[in-house]
Amino acid sequence: MKALVVLRVGIVAVIPIFLSFFDAMASERGLRGSDSVELVRDRTEYVCKGEGVKRGEVVIGHLPKNYLEDVCAEGVLEVAEPRSSQMYMCVGSPLPGDTWIISSIVSAGSTVPPTNCPTGSAYQIRNTEGLASTHMCVGSPLPPGWVISSQISAGSTVPPSNCPNNAAYVINNSNPPPPPPPPETPLPPAMQPITEVPGGHVVSWIPAGDYPDHPLRFVLERSINGGPWEDVYKGSDQSWTSTDRTPGLHSYTVRRITGFSGGQYSVTVSALIE
Repeated sequence: MKALVVLRVGIVAVIPIFLSFFDAMASERGLRGSDSVELVRDRTEYVCKGEGVKRGEVVIGHLPKNYLEDVCAEGVLEVAEPRSSQMYMCVGSPLPGDTWIISSIVSAGSTVPPTNCPTGSAYQIRNTEGLASTHMCVGSPLPPGWVISSQISAGSTVPPSNCPNNAAYVINNSNPPPPPPPPETPLPPAMQPITEVPGGHVVSWIPAGDYPDHPLRFVLERSINGGPWEDVYKGSDQSWTSTDRTPGLHSYTVRRITGFSGGQYSVTVSALIE
């Protein structure tokens, strides 16, 4: 069953002409097939110009006045709610909310959507929620809590060069979102008793904690007779066999590595080589 977008005119009598209206609209845009028409219906809504645009919606198209002219004498607007942090809207449309800014302009004749705005002119808009700094075109409303830190002069090569008169501001959030928490430090693996094997000994450990976003990776260090600690193994195995028969006390500790974060060292286990 095809999705149906209700034209907000409150007149039941116009419902029978919706399908022919949508098919004509799809043909006007060069769309083909029921899937294309259904996609347009699912993503947009159509309102009479005289009713205006609800808060949270933007105008993404003006349909020719001959569409539903007996119902919408002023013409029909194509409106949509934002589904991402950036979108396009026709020049003259209200922004969908206080956190949105105009980041660039789409000039007449551009192949970038939307192509069915009057004279083909549209704005690209951006939601500043979660941002600490960005740029906006001069003339765009400044979001609450944001301040202008500098101006990008006309003719500058720094973005955005496609604002009206190439003029824009760099703006900063006076209450930026907190930085992401530091990566969790992996817990120390549990060292197991060293086992003797012919010609050497085996050091083994059991990982602690659950870090599903990071593969198993360990670094095993050794100190002989209280000397400096040196890496003797790096990898995903949970045991390592030493064939070094240097007389004395061979001590070992291991830690887990996740990304760029090194975990806590395990307790030390030792083997006496005679």
